[in-house]
Amino acid sequence: MVVENRIITDSSFENRYIQTQSNEHRKKYAQFFTSPKIAAFMVSWLLQNSPKRILEPAFGLGIFSRFILNACNPKHIHISGIELDHHIYEVAKGIFKPHANIEISKGDFIFYDWSNEYDGIICNPPYLKFHDYDNKRVIGEVENRTGYSFKYTSNLYVMFLIKSIVHLAEGGRASFIVPTEFLNSDYGVAIKKFLLDTNVLRYIFVIDSNYLAFEKVLTTSTILLLQKDRTSDLVGIQSIENVDCLSSLTDIIGREKQVDGLKYFNNSELDPNKKWSEYYRYDAPENKIKKVVPFSFYAQVSRGIATGHNDYFTFNKQKAEEHDISAKTLLPCITKAAHVRSSVFTLEDLAKLREENKTVYLFDGERYADTNTEKYLDYGVLMDVDKRYLTSKRNPWYRLENKLPADLWIGVFNRKTPRFILNQAGVLNLTCFHGVHLRNASKEDKLLMVAYLISDASIYMLDSYRREYGNGLKKFEPNDINHSMMMDIYSLPEEIKKRLIKLGDVFLEANKEGDKSQDILDTITDIFFNYFR
Repeated sequence: MVVENRIITDSSFENRYIQTQSNEHRKKYAQFFTSPKIAAFMVSWLLQNSPKRILEPAFGLGIFSRFILNACNPKHIHISGIELDHHIYEVAKGIFKPHANIEISKGDFIFYDWSNEYDGIICNPPYLKFHDYDNKRVIGEVENRTGYSFKYTSNLYVMFLIKSIVHLAEGGRASFIVPTEFLNSDYGVAIKKFLLDTNVLRYIFVIDSNYLAFEKVLTTSTILLLQKDRTSDLVGIQSIENVDCLSSLTDIIGREKQVDGLKYFNNSELDPNKKWSEYYRYDAPENKIKKVVPFSFYAQVSRGIATGHNDYFTFNKQKAEEHDISAKTLLPCITKAAHVRSSVFTLEDLAKLREENKTVYLFDGERYADTNTEKYLDYGVLMDVDKRYLTSKRNPWYRLENKLPADLWIGVFNRKTPRFILNQAGVLNLTCFHGVHLRNASKEDKLLMVAYLISDASIYMLDSYRREYGNGLKKFEPNDINHSMMMDIYSLPEEIKKRLIKLGDVFLEANKEGDKSQDILDTITDIFFNYFR
């Protein structure tokens, strides 16, 4: 649609498309549309360089190309767009039919033409986790073409980023909007190394986790501005509150050597093995604490038990009676985070959940053999439980993961602060919690660690290792915590240790009765900070 020789750059086309396609279809192709404010900013970076040949690898409805057409003389540029989904491809062809300099091809960008070079590349790539696309085939193709190795847990968007850099001509520029996750994840190490080796990074703008760059999509977003040249290796990094901040940067980035408010690093100063949150956050905790050690010195964090089919493997009291399953076959287990209401979980809490008919047992078909166990295993085969992804890889299919009860649990997702719980009942847990296993801890050491973990001191130290998913939602993977730093609490003087242990014990006792005891927590936190900061 063209109005006075200008093509529409608001979200009209995208909104109309959303109304005509199902959520399932758009989710399958990861069709989440770029807002006009972000698109305008990303396009401005490209157009400063007066590109002639532009590539839009995940074309969608061409919002970037629409901004480019309105800002440039169409005679001077040619835009190549690539789109995989037939539905959106047909709509896009109709939108750009009057524009001869826009060439849209239907195909898979990863397997589509590795030879051409472009002096402008702009993209909002598809965000698909490794199990939602043919990751071995896609990543294998990128590895063969680049000579780099990438983790097979990599999200699809980073493969689009790597391939686009290969297409970038000398002196060319690229703009990408991607999830922030790769900056701080294990699979992101190889991606960051590639970016540094090719010396294309110029700016990184991390959008605050409380702002959703994509409506109804819980992911944090980062804008990457790239340029392929050898004249500079300076990288500007900034965390911004929302996309309204971008308009003030449009005319100055790329024109001024340094911009107020950005932190600048030489390419060689950025370590791909580190979480890059320490580069864009101004209050990295380990820089302000006088005595720190790796968390893994004192504890190991692992995910909870993954059954492969929770409905089959978990039991409540009623289900056990219906199938006449022996108690010898059932293991006490926390199956839902909502079942744990305080900072300590006791045998009394477990008994109460059992009487409330909550799902607090895990079926172990190898633990006890009798007629009813065999019948339940046959029922599992009849329901094809043995053919599911995880169960099909086990021998026998009903074998549970060999995990010991954790000393503490930590909540996987949180919006405010991580939630640590003392597992006083000594029961197992599913993936609703990660398990914290203390190394060779005495009873006193365990209580000291509990006092530390429930306090704001540990939250402060862990903050820069979290993953952010947008709208304030945060997550820890086990290795995020294993690779973090903590205060060296065991180096504390004995009298301080004893005080903290006593305070922690008082807090947990009060917490059992529903008393949050914030004043006790504040005192514990103050003790840690007064000694270590």
